[in-house]
Amino acid sequence: MEATILLALQSLRLPVLTQLAALVSAFGNYAFIWVVIGILLIVFAHRNDVGITVIFTVILAGIIVGFILQPMFAHVRPYDAGIGVSAVMGVSRTGYSFPSFHAATSFAAATVIAMIAGRRWGSWAFVGAVLISLSRVYLGVEWPIDIVVGAVVGVLVGVVSAWVYNQFLHDLIRDYPGVNRARSGRRSVSSARRRENAAPRMP
Repeated sequence: MEATILLALQSLRLPVLTQLAALVSAFGNYAFIWVVIGILLIVFAHRNDVGITVIFTVILAGIIVGFILQPMFAHVRPYDAGIGVSAVMGVSRTGYSFPSFHAATSFAAATVIAMIAGRRWGSWAFVGAVLISLSRVYLGVEWPIDIVVGAVVGVLVGVVSAWVYNQFLHDLIRDYPGVNRARSGRRSVSSARRRENAAPRMP
């Protein structure tokens, strides 16, 4: 079944789609895009609570998958399975494939963003996670089951990370000095302006 899906996708490969899929896949290499998003959330959005937790979560998911689960199952990639699937040149595909590192880290990050930052941001993060994961199958470097199990692992890691954050780290990370100061300052200015506008004006 999985071989049939991969061969069907290989027959549908178009140069433009292949280049686009390779670009999307590259964003997930070493969880690059999620670490960048975490840093941007800390530096520019002043959401160190989300940013720090996202970075911690993708590192944790990467360690669990890359250093524990993948060596344990030692599942060969599709292009090494002798089923006629060829991988696209230049696409990251080191090590074993099960469960998917790209799917695990992406869904872990998306879960944390959804649980801490809210559904709106979480929805966009899940769209990104799905696109990164599907690109791996389209490019012939991972099996569909790799993606499914990787996504499950990622969601579980994300849920645990969000729970730990909410239970033990919320105040510590939220009030870390120097990061949320700008955000609190903007809130103070906005509150002062609202009070000024609401105050009765003298004739």
